[in-house]
Amino acid sequence: MHIGIPLPVVGGDSVVPAQPRPHRVTRIFLVNARVMKLVRRRCHASSSIVDRIWVSTHNSFMPRVSEATRTENRARLLAAAADAFAEHGLHGARIDDISLAAGLAKGTVYNYFDSKEHLFREVIAAWQERIAACREAIDESAPIRDRLMAIVAADMVVMAEIEPFARTAFREVLSPATGSAVELVPASDPLDEEIRAIMELGLKRGELRADRTVDELAQLFAAAINGLLIERWLPGPTLKLDDIRNIAVDHFLDGAVA
Repeated sequence: MHIGIPLPVVGGDSVVPAQPRPHRVTRIFLVNARVMKLVRRRCHASSSIVDRIWVSTHNSFMPRVSEATRTENRARLLAAAADAFAEHGLHGARIDDISLAAGLAKGTVYNYFDSKEHLFREVIAAWQERIAACREAIDESAPIRDRLMAIVAADMVVMAEIEPFARTAFREVLSPATGSAVELVPASDPLDEEIRAIMELGLKRGELRADRTVDELAQLFAAAINGLLIERWLPGPTLKLDDIRNIAVDHFLDGAVA
């Protein structure tokens, strides 16, 4: 029997031509067409720029990696980004260079971060999480001074590790050329939330001035730390990080203690 020649099928009073059975190559083509239609839908729906490029150029889904590998790659990208931002600033750092410095292919950053600003923001978030992880546990009954000292001590330990990036972060966030600082700062800061909780506790205990709000006290405390750090980065004599801990807490409490 020749492929493509229909045989008649008798049904009732009429003769209906049989539909030809698709050739094997035709069937494969039809299956592939359906697969590609699905792939294109996946490409359109994908939230990752790299996924879209991969699907468009390879006509297949992008290979997936394990969660452990993704976690490791993300950490490597954050470390490489911190170095790149510290050396070149936000606008001077190149995404491809960050990927290569992390030992990954060009463009890999976009598998994990939407933009360079998003990457910058996540480096700051990792910095904040590191401070929280380094902080020593303090008994709930400890004086407010001891609790604040524990936070600043952890902050200074991490600052010693990431100070070049920290200097860049302060400059970029405060720079008018940056545009909107909101894009560069994480929406939530666990350290800030902890500081606010300490201030609230201090007010309830009567250890802090009652004529100040939690927001005011938290901002004054942050200003004491940040002001000394900025002073450290200016030309001239500089304070040691260990000294900043004691001076910042004492300076804050001198004006905040009830």
